[in-house]
Amino acid sequence: MAQSHLREELLMGESKEKEIVILNLVLLALAGISLFVAVWTVVSNWFKAGTDDLFMVLTCLMLALLFALNPMIWAYEKGWLRNPLKRSANAESEEKAEKEEKAAAR
Repeated sequence: MAQSHLREELLMGESKEKEIVILNLVLLALAGISLFVAVWTVVSNWFKAGTDDLFMVLTCLMLALLFALNPMIWAYEKGWLRNPLKRSANAESEEKAEKEEKAAAR
């Protein structure tokens, strides 16, 4: 009985992970479609910069950002993306050492 319970939990975890992957792929596809529509609006209509064109482009870009946000957070948590703005520990220790050297030179 304990083995069947553990097997069910393992299968539930695998199916949940598959659902998350599928959901993130669907969201990325929607983000790609939104970006395509924004680019298509600019290219095909010669972007007359009318109110309708600007609204369409801005709406599509906003939707692309909203659709891509969740998959990006998921990929960051999985370790597939890294934060380009985060400093490494080596860079911080080097800066600290430079400041100490300057303070000692005074």
